[in-house]
Amino acid sequence: MEEPVDYIRLQDAYGGKFVAMRNGEVIASAETHGILVRVLRENNLDSEDIVFEYIRPKDRFFAYRISSP
Repeated sequence: MEEPVDYIRLQDAYGGKFVAMRNGEVIASAETHGILVRVLRENNLDSEDIVFEYIRPKDRFFAYRISSP
C-alpha cells in the first residue's frame, strides 16, 4: 500500500506550480502544464504512470460555486 501524499509539504515546496508525480514522488515541476509536459518529454519521462496535479498555494483561498439547472 502506498503512503499518502503530504499535501502541506507539497504546498511548501511547489505551491502555485504544476507537478508530475510517480509513485507519490514529484519527478518534475513547472509554472505551467505545457512547460511541465515539455520537461517530461525532454527527459524521456513521459509515461502512463505519471499523475499531474496543480498544487494550490497556501496563501490563496479557492471557492467554487455549484449551480443547479
